[in-house]
Amino acid sequence: AYLGFLFLLTMVITREFGEFLNTAFMPETPIQVFNLTLILLATYAVYHGIEVICRINQWVFPLMPTNFLFIVFAALPVAKLTNLLPVMSEGLYPVLRGSLSPSAFRGEVFLVMFLVPYAQKKEKTNFYGAVAVILLGIILALDVLIHVIVLGSDLSTNLTFPTFILG
Repeated sequence: AYLGFLFLLTMVITREFGEFLNTAFMPETPIQVFNLTLILLATYAVYHGIEVICRINQWVFPLMPTNFLFIVFAALPVAKLTNLLPVMSEGLYPVLRGSLSPSAFRGEVFLVMFLVPYAQKKEKTNFYGAVAVILLGIILALDVLIHVIVLGSDLSTNLTFPTFILG
């Protein structure tokens, strides 16, 4: 079951990567080009070991929060807090129903368990894992909040890549 989940998750992530690049940047390019590129890069990184993946993360990771904060602060002048109203106008059920699909992808966190045997300080892995999940939840909540405040709930619901549109 675990390998099946890993295989399915790999397919979904590869497809999402290809869809994003195909839709946002190069609509004339076949999606297979992007998917094959990602698979080849991932294969290269895995072949050369965990250290290569960690070194790439050390370089790429600081760019992510920097870009996110830039998008947030750039979008604030056009934000309208009235887009948040009415709060739960149809009750709690639609909110809970809408949270089921994104929460299913929280299972990706379990893939980090592959790295636990390679950690030097195994006793701290639970703490750092919990901190990572909490920070990820906060960032995703802020992302959705910015979408709704700037674009409104109707428009942000219908956009495929609302954060890219904000950028």
